[in-house]
Amino acid sequence: KCLMEAQLRKVAEKRDIIMQLRALEKAPRSRVALLDPTDAPDHGLLEGMPLVELKERLAVAKRRAKEEEERQRAVNLSGRQARDTMLLDKAANIQRIRQIAAVQAEQRRTAAKQATSHDA
Repeated sequence: KCLMEAQLRKVAEKRDIIMQLRALEKAPRSRVALLDPTDAPDHGLLEGMPLVELKERLAVAKRRAKEEEERQRAVNLSGRQARDTMLLDKAANIQRIRQIAAVQAEQRRTAAKQATSHDA
């Protein structure tokens, strides 16, 4: 009789454990995927890189783009300054030529006046 009761308890205990396991299997699980930023997902080309490396490459690319933009701005500024200097030189040259032409015209007028006054 004791042996039978012990077996019944074992069977009841096994059934209880089996019911608990089935209940756990049927219970909805929270499927939160933990992301390891240093682990590569192995899906494709750039997607195969770890998140940390992708962030580093993005930072390097942004820094290079900024440096290139600053270099291009410096080139544009120096070109603009050279063009402004050239235009100022041309303006000064034109002003000098106009002054020389004005002096020569005045000399021609005075020479023409003197020539007409001597003839008369």
